[in-house]
Amino acid sequence: LGSMYWNGRGVPKDDSHAAALYSRACDANNAIACSNLGLCYGTSRGVGKDLAKARQLFTKGCGLGNQWGCDRLRELK
Repeated sequence: LGSMYWNGRGVPKDDSHAAALYSRACDANNAIACSNLGLCYGTSRGVGKDLAKARQLFTKGCGLGNQWGCDRLRELK
């Protein structure tokens, strides 16, 4: 659902709402949502830019098995 709001597919594009949905899913240990929320913080889309928070979220997403999050984490280091 967060990706739908992020991309504006079938719903109005809303980065803040996408970030909130990613956050809820990440809290429930959804690996992709954690990595996507890391992207929000890394690019300041829907939330304020916070590279430390992005790193934390990419680490969590990677640890939960999301390879894309692992790749983004390596880019931040």
